[in-house]
Amino acid sequence: MLVTGSNVKLLAEFKRETQDVFEMSDLGIMNYFLGMKIHQCNSGIFVSQKKYAVDILKRFKLESCKEVATLLAQNEKISKNEGEKL
Repeated sequence: MLVTGSNVKLLAEFKRETQDVFEMSDLGIMNYFLGMKIHQCNSGIFVSQKKYAVDILKRFKLESCKEVATLLAQNEKISKNEGEKL
């Protein structure tokens, strides 16, 4: 189970109460989740799938292929209310 939140006191209380009912371990700050590397700092949470991409390249023996830049808007704010409905 992954538990997250911005209120440290509420998180600690939730973990304490959950540990009283269930056998569990607190693994601390998340570093990897579902194959993604997670980096948390004061400026935000950053998610990287570099390891996954490298593993795919190795699997298909494409590690030595040339890189191609793909333009991507940085700091784009995504909203579920934007765009056309599918």
